Amino acid sequence: MGCVNGDAYTLGPAGKTRISTVADLVEGQGLETVGSRSMADVTLGDGTSLTLSQDTRIARVSGEQPAASGARTIVLEQGSLQVVAARQNPARPLEFITENAKATVLGTRFKLTSIPGATQLEVSEGVVRFVRLQDRVFVDVKPGEFAIVKRCAEL
Repeated sequence: MGCVNGDAYTLGPAGKTRISTVADLVEGQGLETVGSRSMADVTLGDGTSLTLSQDTRIARVSGEQPAASGARTIVLEQGSLQVVAARQNPARPLEFITENAKATVLGTRFKLTSIPGATQLEVSEGVVRFVRLQDRVFVDVKPGEFAIVKRCAEL
């Protein structure tokens, strides 16, 4: 169960539902915070902690089912997400995808921000592989470093 301040909504096949606390995110579900005073904390089944800042939208979570194989994926459509990732099973990495980048983690702390046309990754602990989706060029971002993916710009 997670904490919510301001306006937050779960997103699913039935549409948008306002919430006052965050239960576990389920397969295919999303989460959105709306307004300048909004935020939401949620903990995934593996202990990974996500904090959505104001006006942030996770469009979809996939691969969270116990029987699922391959990568677990969170699609960040817009806004900023603070992540404290639990150590991950290399066979089932945790991936964060935006419109133009993918961040794959094994166990780390980072902030991922998505705005139209650009994604910024700031790492405070561990290492995150950051991939530009357009051409699959990547960089491993270490603590104290950041990287930005923009259309038609060097990574």
